[in-house]
Amino acid sequence: MSANCILDVGKRETDKQRRQELGDGLIDLIRFPIMTLVEFTDAVASGNVLNKDELLSIYGSIAKQENASKFKNKPRLGLTITKGLFVRCVNMETDWTYDGAQDGLSFKVSKDCELSSVDMILPVSEISVTGVFELFEGTAVVHTKNVTCHYNKCNTSVLVCI
Repeated sequence: MSANCILDVGKRETDKQRRQELGDGLIDLIRFPIMTLVEFTDAVASGNVLNKDELLSIYGSIAKQENASKFKNKPRLGLTITKGLFVRCVNMETDWTYDGAQDGLSFKVSKDCELSSVDMILPVSEISVTGVFELFEGTAVVHTKNVTCHYNKCNTSVLVCI
């Protein structure tokens, strides 16, 4: 939820107008407490759709992993979502450079799962790198996404949603 968006008529819609248009009934159905801290901070808290009390209660829910807010904290349709983290390496060599060869990762899972994002290492100098993320199941490509990673002096990686 960005602070402003451009309307068809060329006017900017504010978060206050967006909140009024959606109404409390619809906002209350959004499952903010099941978001990760990063998802909530980046996608929601940076705007002004929620008031300070709502933001604090949701942050408390996420931090304590128990609902302390009026917002629902159960996944839809009774699905149980377990988030897992696969870490390829703990730290990167500072002198690693891209040699033009394809870089890949292969792994197996013990039960059905859904890949939601991949943490991509950012360039270490003021450049951008563009490529195609391909997800294979066996030898078949099941998903592709064009990805551009931009240098960021404050971050070494970026979470790319699949």
